[in-house]
Amino acid sequence: MLYNDIWMEDNLTILPLHSSDVAAEQSEGIQYKGNICDIPAVMLYDFCNAFPTLLHEWMWLVLNVLQIPKSLRKVIECLYTSIKAFSSGCGDGSFLFDIEGGARTGCPLSSILFLLCNNPFIDLMTRVCDGPKLSVTRVYADDFGSALRSFLSLKYQAPIFDLAARCAGLHLKPSKCVLIITICNLPEQLVSRIRAWLLVNVTEFVDIIIACSGKFLGWH
Repeated sequence: MLYNDIWMEDNLTILPLHSSDVAAEQSEGIQYKGNICDIPAVMLYDFCNAFPTLLHEWMWLVLNVLQIPKSLRKVIECLYTSIKAFSSGCGDGSFLFDIEGGARTGCPLSSILFLLCNNPFIDLMTRVCDGPKLSVTRVYADDFGSALRSFLSLKYQAPIFDLAARCAGLHLKPSKCVLIITICNLPEQLVSRIRAWLLVNVTEFVDIIIACSGKFLGWH
């Protein structure tokens, strides 16, 4: 499309173009001129080895609150109590350390236990962000995808993931978390401005990937 006048809406500016500027329009696209904190975006969160890092102490607390049947709790206790690691292969079979975290590989209960332990943080996300319409979040196991009303929503979500790390051992991996911007181009200058804003306002996310697309549940 060609524009003969300056059009502004929601802090987006499209500069006036003439017939000779079509190539420039296609290469430059929409340039963002507004406040960084007002940019809407999508945030994809990725935990670092989520299942192996889940703290057993947190799991027992969650199961106590849920008041699951004693018979089922006994089964879980048999699977997750007094777990120890011993040397093997080139080792002499001696004791190495106690294992106090992680969902057992191959255990039919592992996915259910992880979801039960993750639910408190999902509930927090619903109450703090989705409920007040600061975001719309979808979760599948340990994958969180959140459509943000603006970057300010990150200031409400960051403490939730910090709490998940401190209480449940579920740490985000910043190099795998993606902040997706689609309303404008992403020149290096804008990326630098976004990182500067993150450094001041949401330090935990300063090293995340900033891109125009990302992959969620295998879909890009």
